[in-house]
Amino acid sequence: MLKNIDKKTLIYLGIFIGLIILILILILFLANTGRSSSFEIVEKTMQEAAIKYASQNSNILPIDNNKQTIINDFDLVNNNYMKSLDKQIKKEVCNGKVVIEKLEESYIYIPYLNCGTSYNTASLYEKLLEDNPVVQSGEGLYKINNEYIFRGQFPKNYITFNKI
Repeated sequence: MLKNIDKKTLIYLGIFIGLIILILILILFLANTGRSSSFEIVEKTMQEAAIKYASQNSNILPIDNNKQTIINDFDLVNNNYMKSLDKQIKKEVCNGKVVIEKLEESYIYIPYLNCGTSYNTASLYEKLLEDNPVVQSGEGLYKINNEYIFRGQFPKNYITFNKI
């Protein structure tokens, strides 16, 4: 009888330990998959903080079209518009800025987050230039009058999504 109780106890103990290990693996998996979205949340937080900061400090807004003002994360933190990046992003050393640009009668607020090799905000413009060097002849990306244009049999002057 004692041997049966010991076997049952060992089976239950094994199941219990197995469940704890499974839960720990699940927690580690979920913590690592949520990282990229946390960077996006921080970018959104920076953008919202810059909008509030600029609404209360309108003198920093650019006056002319296509002009920019840059607000760094240090200013947003020191003026209590957001928590510091090290409190928002654990285990990463990051810095950030928000670029405010005037377009006609409105402003756009573009957040940039730099966390070294872990994450960097990428703009479409920068990605296109990175992946397509400027050429002087033949097919490819040309720089003409400070504008970039693709030339060739199949120019990449249009953006497609899902092959549409």
